[in-house]
Amino acid sequence: MGDTSDYVYQAFYNTMLSSDAAHYFNALAAIDTNDLVTAQNELNLITDTNDVNHNRIIVGSIYLNTWASGNYELTKDQSGTLYDIAYSDPYTNGDAVYMACVMLNINPDDVKVKSAIFIQKPNKENKPNAVRVYPNPAKETVIIAFDQPIASEGMVEIWNIMGNKLISTIIPKDYTEQKVNVNSLKSGIYFYVIKINNDRFSSGKLIILNK
Repeated sequence: MGDTSDYVYQAFYNTMLSSDAAHYFNALAAIDTNDLVTAQNELNLITDTNDVNHNRIIVGSIYLNTWASGNYELTKDQSGTLYDIAYSDPYTNGDAVYMACVMLNINPDDVKVKSAIFIQKPNKENKPNAVRVYPNPAKETVIIAFDQPIASEGMVEIWNIMGNKLISTIIPKDYTEQKVNVNSLKSGIYFYVIKINNDRFSSGKLIILNK
């Protein structure tokens, strides 16, 4: 339009493009396309000057050093750090709270619960059998296959890296296989969580190559 307000808006837009929030969301977008080098570079550009940015850097770095490379076993220190962030107030500690929740299989709706609450971790010895999730990468369908029929009703959930649950499918009792339609998901990186009788059974990274 050519008036003074145009220059104000353009200056604001340029400022936002180079802001810490922009670098964080650029990092998430790069993670979504498995461009881990760009993701790390964008995290490096975030200034560690407040709790929001600090959590973005910490959670993003833990993800890039673990799940991004196919390693889903967190160290004690990594888990403790993520728990502290996941059970903090997202209004003051920022959007990385939700990513921490996803990595720990914590319902993002419960993030206001204080970290003093005891979180019951699944006992691996009680797992009824092994599970395979394939194909991975997937296009239209993902198959959840167990070595033997599950003893209780199960559930498979698919989350995005922003902590939004996109798909939730029941696995009936005694099933050994369940197909999940992922045709509605765009190409990118997601996380699956498999629960048996409401207890976490398995979780991991799921890559969609759909559209």
